[in-house]
Amino acid sequence: MRSTKLLLSIALAILAAPAVAAAQVAGLPAASSGGSVARDLDMAQKRAYWSGGKTRSFVLGTLEGGIFYYRPQLAIGYGKPHWHWFGAESQTRFSIGSASQYFGVRGALPNVELRLGSRYSWAANESYLDRRDAYTDDQIGFDDNQNSRYVTGEAELTGFFPFLGGAITFLATSLYVAGVPEKLNVFENQLHVVAQAPWLWRTRAGYVRTVFVDGLQLGAAAEVIGNPEREHLVVRVGPQLGAALTHHLDASLSIMAVVASRDSLHLKGNDIGQFGFRYRWASGDPFPEFP
Repeated sequence: MRSTKLLLSIALAILAAPAVAAAQVAGLPAASSGGSVARDLDMAQKRAYWSGGKTRSFVLGTLEGGIFYYRPQLAIGYGKPHWHWFGAESQTRFSIGSASQYFGVRGALPNVELRLGSRYSWAANESYLDRRDAYTDDQIGFDDNQNSRYVTGEAELTGFFPFLGGAITFLATSLYVAGVPEKLNVFENQLHVVAQAPWLWRTRAGYVRTVFVDGLQLGAAAEVIGNPEREHLVVRVGPQLGAALTHHLDASLSIMAVVASRDSLHLKGNDIGQFGFRYRWASGDPFPEFP
């Protein structure tokens, strides 16, 4: 584990250093973290670059892709995109065997964000689940029930505060699950847990800071997920690693591995939240570099 994290850190550092240097052209400010370390890995890579420019109406987008997923996001809002704004957003996610579509509203300050919305999720290789006290990974696939489709109402608060040269990050999520047939459970693809409707919650805390080179951030996080109807808790911990390649492009790694659960879902129970690249853009950007 230690050797893997070290190799990933070195690889991202090698990628980040020349890209950051190359971005310092034509008046474009350096793509460093600017001392701004924010919520989880997504906000930890929130570039201070976006704090410039005019307060305005805009369209913004985020294209995120990795080995296991593709996640485009589109939003319309007012303020400073990717920094201090409010508006409506849409997010589509495709992963191995499942897909989802989210619509909601978001309010963002530099160090805290709140989103409210609804998500429709569909699985091609997972069915609704007969109720059991505990599950194994081979029980998550198809059986005699139809493939799972459900809707979640979601509220999520995220933020950070500076601490010892880095930042402590936090996240709190509440989910209301609807559309699951009575007396059946479902594998919830966003949190990667078996859920009995209707309520799920998650709390997460972590610490990240810049290491090795400016723009490279390393940290760790722990989270607890609860399902009151199952009287079940899941505890996960894992590393978080991010590199600012340009003002618009980031590389990221976030893996949350199960350390406590009465289910034995192995890889299906872990959350590989981010493992790839994220590109941000917005209308009215004075330096619309690509990538």
